[in-house]
Amino acid sequence: MSEGFTVRRNSFGPIVKLGDGNEQVKAVTGVYLGSRPGDYGKPLYDFGGEGGESFTVPHSNDMEQLTAADVGKLVIVSFEGRAATKKGYHVKRLAVAVCEHPTEEMKKKYPHIGTVTAVPPKKAETGQEDDDLPF
Repeated sequence: MSEGFTVRRNSFGPIVKLGDGNEQVKAVTGVYLGSRPGDYGKPLYDFGGEGGESFTVPHSNDMEQLTAADVGKLVIVSFEGRAATKKGYHVKRLAVAVCEHPTEEMKKKYPHIGTVTAVPPKKAETGQEDDDLPF
């Protein structure tokens, strides 16, 4: 990397693609750290992996099951195959499993469990008025 330059600000960890193709994996396990805007208007989903390393999973409709309440929980995302939409597009089907009650062994293996919380949305994003204004 050139001196004075930093890593792209939108980067978090390596992108992990789920699927049955080359350089794709069948499943990932990690602590859900939240989502953020990605390129092309689709969110990216960030995870803390085994030993604390991080990785990112790109958007899939099935990933939308994850909510702010799942931040800090252990999640397994696995490739289940492909399916056709009503319009005939072929999409990946992912299974998303959230662990509600991690064991002590899981907590040792994944140090981010329970230590991360969701950042509440700003009032402007929720459509609520700001009560802190003096006027």
